[in-house]
Amino acid sequence: MRHTYTGRNRIGACAFAIVLCGAAPLRAQLSASATVTPTQVNSTTYHYELTLKNQGTTTIGTFWFSWVPGYDLMPDAPSNVKAPASWSGTVTHGGGLDGYGIEWLASGPGSYLAAGQSLTGFSFDSSLTPGQLGGSSNFYVVLPLETSYVYSVEPPSPGSDPGFSFVAVTTQRPAATTPSATAVSPAAGSGTTSTFIFTFSDTGGFQSLTLVNALINNVLDGRQACYIAFAPSGANAGSVYLVDNAGDAGGPFSGMGLPGSGSVSNSQCSITGMGSSVSGSGNTLTLTLAITFTPGFAGNKVLYLSAQDASSNSGWLAWGTWNNPGAAVTGPSVGGMSPARTNGLSQSYTFTFTDSNGWQDIPVTDVLINSAITGVGACYVAFVPAGAGSGAVYLVDNAGDAGGPYSGMVLPGSGTVSNGQCTIAGAGSSVTASGNTLMLTLAITFSQGFAGNQVFYLAARNNTLNSGWQAVGSVTVP
Repeated sequence: MRHTYTGRNRIGACAFAIVLCGAAPLRAQLSASATVTPTQVNSTTYHYELTLKNQGTTTIGTFWFSWVPGYDLMPDAPSNVKAPASWSGTVTHGGGLDGYGIEWLASGPGSYLAAGQSLTGFSFDSSLTPGQLGGSSNFYVVLPLETSYVYSVEPPSPGSDPGFSFVAVTTQRPAATTPSATAVSPAAGSGTTSTFIFTFSDTGGFQSLTLVNALINNVLDGRQACYIAFAPSGANAGSVYLVDNAGDAGGPFSGMGLPGSGSVSNSQCSITGMGSSVSGSGNTLTLTLAITFTPGFAGNKVLYLSAQDASSNSGWLAWGTWNNPGAAVTGPSVGGMSPARTNGLSQSYTFTFTDSNGWQDIPVTDVLINSAITGVGACYVAFVPAGAGSGAVYLVDNAGDAGGPYSGMVLPGSGTVSNGQCTIAGAGSSVTASGNTLMLTLAITFSQGFAGNQVFYLAARNNTLNSGWQAVGSVTVP
């Protein structure tokens, strides 16, 4: 049996208009509003404070909460139910299709809420989010997701019409907060093992962060990645989840708690509790993870971070790069760059390329600077060496076609080449080649329209082999 009150069966006739659905004589008398103010207790629980206001012309002795479109009543049992003085709060119904509700009941007529009066002190805890309470319903988009109803007197016996009034509930949401992924240290380097420090923030305080992520791979793809989620549960505690090789953010995961001495692993990496920790203070959450990469995960990787709270998601940002050394490469390869992490519009960068057959075996090298491996809207440069200290720089236009058109200049020289993303100056740029190594220095100024976190992808080729794109550095363009 769904509900002992026959008025419940008429909900389809009046729910969308938020009108009073009681017996006719009570429609003008019963009117109320409830203001709900949420605070987040932890990653899975919210605390809700309610203020009930009698906006009708009769008294209110019972306040019911709540009917949730699509669920009937609340799908999960509320907890920590409290009531103001001379009122009591009880969780009603329970389980099955009926769900759960709360009945707040005045102890007697002397405690009824008079016309025009407001009363605070109603509260409960729930797994329902403020978004769900505030109207995030795919099926009832014109309603707040829960509606409550009130009685002017004690509910009548089961089977009779209680003359109740449906009440639109206003959810007072906290000011919108902004989660951010702000840094990783080290932001560049090489090795099979490192302790990484990931930093996140939220304008609502670190407690507002519900989940933070780190994804380590050569591209932004959770498959065959070191893909990590961390759910904080306090200033110094939380759970680390490592997504399996299939890379589905919904799992399955390997999990462990922090602080702790366990470990989690997939085919790309392992993380140990020993050497890992978390610290939250003010708006900042600092997550330290001791990570070891597997030999099969060799190569240059990008360190992507993201953060989310109940209001929004930062999206993925590239905050660094890391090289997991593999076997020696025969033919052309990418050595790296310096500096590997910068923040600014202008900088001289030195890119290193190698070839086991000597630098003369390299007819062309490429530098692609963008948020992903695409020449479209990129600072995309090809360099063709002409000697140990000379060559030609070609900057691909905004369309990003590797076949051109280009802007070109020679090194050494004093010219410039530009597109919508960057300008490269001959002054401050140079090339030096010796033995198996070619070093190209480019004086680059980024356009302000190219703002954001960008990755440096390098490649080198000879007539038969190609290194493929390798992520070796990053820049935040202000």
